[in-house]
Amino acid sequence: MNNIFRIIPALLFTTVLNSFLSCSKIIDVGPPIDQLTPEKVFVNDASAVSVVSSIYIQLSVFTALESWLTNNMGMYSDELMAPNNSSYTPFLTNTILPDNTRIQALWTGLYKAVYNANDLLEKINQSENISDATKKQVSGEAMFLRAFCYFYLTHLWGDLPLVTTTDVTKTAYLPRTSKDSVMAHIIADLKGAENLLSESYPGSERVRVNKWAATAMLARAYLYAKDWPNAETKSNEVIQSGRYNPIEQLGGVFLKKSKEAILQWWKDAGYTGSSFVPTSGAPPYWLYNNFPNSFETGDERRNIYIQSKTISGTTYYYPFKYRRTTNTTGDSAEYSLVLRLTEQYLIRAEARAYQDKIIPASADINVVRHRANLPEIPASLSKEVLLEYLFEERKREMFAEWGHRWFDLKRTGKLDQVLGSLKPAWKSSAELFPIPIQEINKNPSLTQNKGY
Repeated sequence: MNNIFRIIPALLFTTVLNSFLSCSKIIDVGPPIDQLTPEKVFVNDASAVSVVSSIYIQLSVFTALESWLTNNMGMYSDELMAPNNSSYTPFLTNTILPDNTRIQALWTGLYKAVYNANDLLEKINQSENISDATKKQVSGEAMFLRAFCYFYLTHLWGDLPLVTTTDVTKTAYLPRTSKDSVMAHIIADLKGAENLLSESYPGSERVRVNKWAATAMLARAYLYAKDWPNAETKSNEVIQSGRYNPIEQLGGVFLKKSKEAILQWWKDAGYTGSSFVPTSGAPPYWLYNNFPNSFETGDERRNIYIQSKTISGTTYYYPFKYRRTTNTTGDSAEYSLVLRLTEQYLIRAEARAYQDKIIPASADINVVRHRANLPEIPASLSKEVLLEYLFEERKREMFAEWGHRWFDLKRTGKLDQVLGSLKPAWKSSAELFPIPIQEINKNPSLTQNKGY
C-alpha cells in the first residue's frame, strides 16, 4: 500500500500542473510553478488553485475515470459488448482476477487523487498568503473530490482503507474500513464541501465544483445509502436552485454549454475522444443487441443517442451521446458530463416513490419522459410498478455514462436476476472487484474479497 500514499513524483506532478496552467478555461494563474515543495505550492491564491486543479486532471486525464467506468462497467453489466481479447474478456464474462492491470490502475489512480486532496487539506490553512475566500473554495473542492473518489472505490470494492492523512506511518498498513463507515465519511465530506463552496462557479464554465455540485453528489450518496428523505431534500435543492432548469433538449445535453450540466470535465480540443464512434470498421464497443429494443416506440433518445453501423452483414448499435471525434470549437464543442440535472429528477422520483409519494414521483419521471417525447405515466400506479418504470427510465436515460447501469443493478439487488441469465460465468461474488494483488502483497492488513 505504501506507493499509493506517496506524493506523485515531481516530474509527473509538474506535467499535470503545466497541463492545467495551459488551460485558460479552467484557471488563470499566471506563469507555471517550477517546484511543488510545501513552501512554494501555497505561496499565493493562484498556486493553491493550481494544486486543486491538478486533482481534476489526475482524475480526468491520467486516471481517465469517466471512460474507465463507462467502458469497463458497461461490459461488466448488460450494456456493452466488445471484441473478446485479454483486456476485455474478464469484464465481459465477470471473471476478473486479482492481478488484473485495469483494476490495479483504477485503484492506484483514485488513491493518488485522494492523497493529493489530503495533502491540500493539510497544508492550505498553514499559509498566511492565501485569502480566506480561496482557502474555502479549494478546501471545498478537495473535500468534494476526495468524496467523489471514495464513492467509486467503495461501490466497486466494498470495505477498503479509509485514508485521511498523508502520514505514511499511519497509512501504509491500514486495514479495511466498513463500507458504511466510508459512506458516512463521503457524506461528511460532501456536507463540508457544501458549506464551504459558493453557489457561483469559480470561472466562466462549469468545470470546477460549486455548492450545487456538492449538493447533487450528496443527493446521490443519500440515495445509495437508502436515506430517502435526505435524498429527496438534496435533489430538490438542486432542482429548485433555479440555476439549471429547465432540463436541456436532447441534442444539447453533452455540449459544453449544456444548461443542465452541474459539473463537467474540461476538454481542451472540444471533444471527448469518444470510445464509441467508429472511424473505420466496427465500433470499439457496441450495445447489447437487445438494448435498442428496450426503448418505447417514439422515444427520441433511441433516435438521437444511438447510431448503427453494418459490417459484413452484422449491425452494431453504439452510443452516440458524445459524437465529436476531432477538434471542435464554439457552442458545438463537447465536455465530459460528470453531474447533470436529469439525474437529480430521477433521484428525487426514486426517493419520493420509496416514501409512498406516488403523485410527485410520477411527475418527476414525466419531466424526463416529456423531453424524450413520450406520454406521461399515470399517477395512479402502485409503488412497485412506478419503481419499475423509474428503473427503466434510468436504464434508457443514463446508459453509457459512468457505469450507472451497473451501480443501479447492484444497489437494487438485481445483479443475479439480470446477469445470471445473461452471462454463463456470472457468480454473485462478482458484485465486488477483487482487491488488487499488489496491494495485498504490500499491506498484510488487507484481506481479499470473497470469491477470489
